[in-house]
Amino acid sequence: MSAKLAALVHKRRTLVAHAATQRAALAAEVERWRGPLAVADTAFRVGRAVRRRPALFAVGVALLTQLQRRRPLLWAGRLITIWEVYRAFREQWPRRSES
Repeated sequence: MSAKLAALVHKRRTLVAHAATQRAALAAEVERWRGPLAVADTAFRVGRAVRRRPALFAVGVALLTQLQRRRPLLWAGRLITIWEVYRAFREQWPRRSES
């Protein structure tokens, strides 16, 4: 019985070491995909926001097309700032309950 127990202990140690190696390989693979998945997640969130507020998106596109070459990055930064301020205030405002 002692030889059988020793064999089981050895097999368990081997399996635990093998699992640790597999976890490390999986972690390295996941780390490689972290950047592309973050970009995809951001694109998904932007798409969802556009779908929820198409009029706001149309206004933003209209503004950017009217700017042509007059500092579009400056205006894009301003629009993003306005959007973030709006979102911050919107979270603070209580919603009207429909009666």
